[in-house]
Amino acid sequence: MSSSTESSATDVVSVVIPAYQAEELLGSTLRSVLDQTHRALEVIVVDDGSSDATPEIIARAAVDPRVVPVSYGGNRGRSHARNAGIDRATGRWVCFVDADDLLPPDRFERLVSAARQHPESRVVTDDRIGFTVDAAGVHLGHRYPSRRTIRVGSVHAIERRTHFSDKWCHHDAIIDREYLLRTGIRFPERISIGEDLSFDTAILFAHPEPHAIRVGEVGYYYRLTDTSRSRGGADAWLHAVDVAVEQTGSAELRALADRWQPVHSFANNFFDDRLEAAGRLRHRDVPPDPRVSPNPVTGWSWILFMKAVHDLSKIADRSRRDGIRNDISAQLHRTL
Repeated sequence: MSSSTESSATDVVSVVIPAYQAEELLGSTLRSVLDQTHRALEVIVVDDGSSDATPEIIARAAVDPRVVPVSYGGNRGRSHARNAGIDRATGRWVCFVDADDLLPPDRFERLVSAARQHPESRVVTDDRIGFTVDAAGVHLGHRYPSRRTIRVGSVHAIERRTHFSDKWCHHDAIIDREYLLRTGIRFPERISIGEDLSFDTAILFAHPEPHAIRVGEVGYYYRLTDTSRSRGGADAWLHAVDVAVEQTGSAELRALADRWQPVHSFANNFFDDRLEAAGRLRHRDVPPDPRVSPNPVTGWSWILFMKAVHDLSKIADRSRRDGIRNDISAQLHRTL
């Protein structure tokens, strides 16, 4: 694919990057975004009340006229920062990048090209892959596919029911800004766990249907960290979906959530136990949701099934993994 050095105004991608105490990694993330082959970008960097060198890094980046610094004082959380970015965005497309993640250099070129080929689509996504970095170098995890998105190399429609059941609706998409404004969907600021899940789910089940498509390539390098959280993943999952149902009014989503609650409740409790064993789980800070009723049989079946899906995805993308690892390694040495 040739470099998109010149693009029409309708192709502008507004990239929203919330940043809080991000001085260590933000420079590499901004370099990764600004070096995209698709040059028609508006990079909105929202300082969420940082007290470290984050504001100075943003100021250096703003030498590039495509960078739009946003600061409102105080720490109001990632959802507020992302919503502030949505309000400021002017591009044809809006997307979100965390301040410690990286992108392949042609990511937006691929996504915008797919959008041109499928003009009915309001959401265009691809695959994320997890990575960690230590003294030995970059280590790749698995992609995050559903059973219908194991394959790579093609563009196809997303079946949202399967996407919901398999991926919990996380996707790093470019979203049509007018569609986003028309539906009124925002990141829920009243929840601090699962806000990404709630937003992504609401986008996928909004009305009118967004006709989401997937580009079958790894397009988002997701940094895995040893963060901790409080117990209650099952309760947070239910609450996040509740908020998505409120935003969309989707009876389909409500029925799916009720159907899959026993499966995902078991899975969330299982992962809570693993975090606790690793010393990364805090005490519960929200009351238990009485609807949580985990089913061990269907829960274990789902965990084993998704493990198989992840393993198959590694086979499907095995020819790409060395290139991905090398790209990440190179990008880690580039900063502003």
